[in-house]
Amino acid sequence: MTKFNIQIKITAFAIIHLLGISLSCITINLPPEPTIAPSPTVVPKPSMHTTTPTPKPTRTSLKNGFIVCYDEQPLSVGYSGRGVQLVNNKEAQNPTLQQLYAFLKQGKTDQDTYLRDLRVCTDFAEKLHNNAERMKIKAAFVTIRFSDDPVGHALNAFETIDKGLVFVDCTGEEPRFLTPPIDMKTGKPVNNIVPESFDKIAFIEVGRKYALISLAAINYPRTIWRFSPEYNCYLNYQQLLDENESQTKEFISKVEDFKSKIETFDKDAKAFETMLGGRTLIADFAEYEKLTKMLYELKERESKIKADRNSLLWESEQLIWEYNMLGGSEWKPGGLVKSVEIYW
Repeated sequence: MTKFNIQIKITAFAIIHLLGISLSCITINLPPEPTIAPSPTVVPKPSMHTTTPTPKPTRTSLKNGFIVCYDEQPLSVGYSGRGVQLVNNKEAQNPTLQQLYAFLKQGKTDQDTYLRDLRVCTDFAEKLHNNAERMKIKAAFVTIRFSDDPVGHALNAFETIDKGLVFVDCTGEEPRFLTPPIDMKTGKPVNNIVPESFDKIAFIEVGRKYALISLAAINYPRTIWRFSPEYNCYLNYQQLLDENESQTKEFISKVEDFKSKIETFDKDAKAFETMLGGRTLIADFAEYEKLTKMLYELKERESKIKADRNSLLWESEQLIWEYNMLGGSEWKPGGLVKSVEIYW
């Protein structure tokens, strides 16, 4: 069509030229050139990615099987039936391990008595969380479900700057006291260590027993093991505790044997004194040899008893130190952990 139109225009121009008609005298009324109607203006919709900030996730699953919840209230309830109310502080910061120790030592939550019918673990954990946040220490409320126990448990967690995630259980239940070693200086067992604090560090892994170590044991001035929030730390502690318990029982048996030897020695020494009868001269040579032999044996046994006592005294001091270092008590492990939810 374009080529045909051009040819028509050339032909018309040639005819006009041949007729001698001036182009200036001709008025040509051409129809207006068609135009394309403008397209309606499309206003782009605002992008959700640019105008609306990405919401903070409320739940995140960690590799170790824990569920972490943000800005949520747990569904747990205390004994009274009131739901847990966590009060967070925007100014709260993560503590160091020592700052956490200082806070727990200063607090009194653990000294509340655990009463199954009046005050339960949920009440303890809620109180410790809110107290920590009030002191500007970031804390979490933690719930645990067990695969072998229908009753769950509640405790707390702190993201320490130097040791990572540390679980704290302040439930004030009575621990099981370790077998106290005998103090050879007094010949009596040392007194049971009544914990100044019922605060405990919890060690949690899905599929393993819920484990606890006394805070006093972890914060002991000189320990032969290093604290770590990993579950292996508890296993190392438990191994030391079992060894101490076994060594203490063996030591008590040694002390009983030692006491028996002393009683036998005392009887033989009295028998010798009776036979000697206060004499300083023995006329009969055979009797003299017999008494001399008995005296020699008694002196050897006395020397051995003194050496045994010194050895037992040293062993006693070592066992007492370890007993104190381990906290003098242990908390019975809980059930097999099935699931863990952490509420920040």
